[in-house]
This record gives sequence, structure tokens and C-alpha cells, in this order.
Amino acid sequence: MTDQVYQVSSAQLARWGGQRSGSTLRLAGPCPACGRDTTAVVSGSIDGLETLDSSAPESLTVSIACSAGCGRRWTAMAEIDADGRARLVPSADTRLEAAAEAWRVADTEQESRLRTAAEKWIAGIAALLGILTVAGLGLAAEPMRKLALGGRIAVAVVVAVAVIAAGRAIVLAYRAAYGWPVSRSGEDDAALLEWDAARRKLPGRIAGRLRRAATSAGVALGALVVAAAMTWFLPAAKPPAPLVRATMRDDTTVCGTLLATSTDGSLRLRRADDGEVAVLSGALLRRLSPVERC
Repeated sequence: MTDQVYQVSSAQLARWGGQRSGSTLRLAGPCPACGRDTTAVVSGSIDGLETLDSSAPESLTVSIACSAGCGRRWTAMAEIDADGRARLVPSADTRLEAAAEAWRVADTEQESRLRTAAEKWIAGIAALLGILTVAGLGLAAEPMRKLALGGRIAVAVVVAVAVIAAGRAIVLAYRAAYGWPVSRSGEDDAALLEWDAARRKLPGRIAGRLRRAATSAGVALGALVVAAAMTWFLPAAKPPAPLVRATMRDDTTVCGTLLATSTDGSLRLRRADDGEVAVLSGALLRRLSPVERC
């Protein structure tokens, strides 16, 4: 028989009872429809895609499905005393009935939803790592090395903005599609109604996340275009002064950076060892050789 809502009375619920242990409420009694013994376990928290908290309950509206196989389900209010013992009475609040049924369905499907969401998040994380890899390769490219220090810093900042914006876009898009795995609490009727109200507002939040994801993706694309343009138009770094080794006629050597000179017949070197400027006479110079290091 298909799942059907069954209206229950106080007499039909008189033999029902249960016990709350932590956040879990365990109930047992005869099915009001078929009369066979049935049980229900109502979780006070769900690992799902939104969250809200509540204190320990005094009453909780629950939706119960017959575990004996007749296919009926009904809604009742569990009144819980200080020792955690529960008894069921009919519920007359249609808002709570709908919220309780939504909670029961969410509790039943939470494992499959979480596993599916986790699989989808793998692709999102891989995409984020791919962006970071591309950005790292871009920072090591030859055009970057040709820029002056200030230009390299500017390009690095713009690329960092692009990476952050792209990562934000990915996270927002995947949150919009699959939510964020967190724990929800619904241990009393106030929390149950709050959870149901949040569930009804979820489409609006999803739309907002998608809009922000699209905006962030546009910012990332624009920043990458700007970074590419900066590598083309920013001034290149000045080539470093050449290192040379001067060998004198007495076989002494001086190694350092070749400096400009206005005196004919001499050259100036900034020594690599102590930074002092040496003025060498061309008449005493035997050989001048370029070197990569001193």
C-alpha cells in the first residue's frame, strides 16, 4: 500500500510511549491503522545542508510511518517529561504537521544526500587546485621575469585577486548546487518551525549564491586579463650591469661590476668582495673578461 496520511485520536495513541536519550527520541506502540506493533526513531539533529540550534525539548511534533508495512503515516505531538519519558497526543497544528513530515523525509534521506554532495565537492576542490596551479605557472613565466620588481609585485597582486575571486566563485557555486554539510537541530516544535521556515527560504539563498558566484567569476576573469596586459605594457627591468674580471700585468685580478667612466684610458669596477670602487689604468690592464659570478 502506498504511503498515506492517517488521522489519529487520543485513544489510538494512548498505548504509545517512548524515551528520549540525548537528542534521539525512541517511540513504540500499535499502528493506529493496522494495529500491529511499530517503532519510530526521531533524530533530534540531522547532518544536512543547513543548521539551526535549540535547547532540550518539552514537546515535539513528530511524523511517524508504520514500520509493520501497512504504508500509513501519522503526525502526533510527543510530550516529554524531565526524565525523558514521552507520551503521544494528537497534533492540531497543520504547520507543525508539514514541518514534521519534512523532517522525517530529510532524516531518512540524509546519508544518500551527504554522499552525493561529497562526491560533487571532489570536482570543486580539483577545479580550485587547477586554478592555483595555473596561477603558479603564470607567476613563473618568462614575461614576469622580464619586469621590474615593482611590476612583478603589481602583477602578483592582481593574479592573487583573480585566484581568490575564482576560488570564491567555485565555493559559492557548489554551495548553491549542493549546500554545506552541517548539523541541524530540531528537538522541539519551535526549532522545528524555524528549520521549516529556513528550508522555505533556501531557494532565495541559492539564487543569491549563484549571483555572487557569477560576479566573482567575472572578477576573476577580468583580473587575469588585466594581469596579462600588465606583463605586456609595464616597463621591463633594466639589464644588470655586467660582471667582469680584470687581469693586470702583474697577474693580480679585480672582479666586480663594470661602471661607467668619463676618464680616458681607465675603467672603474665595483669590487664584488667589499663593494669598493677600483679605478684601473688601461696601460696596466692585460685582459678583461666577462664572468657570470665573481
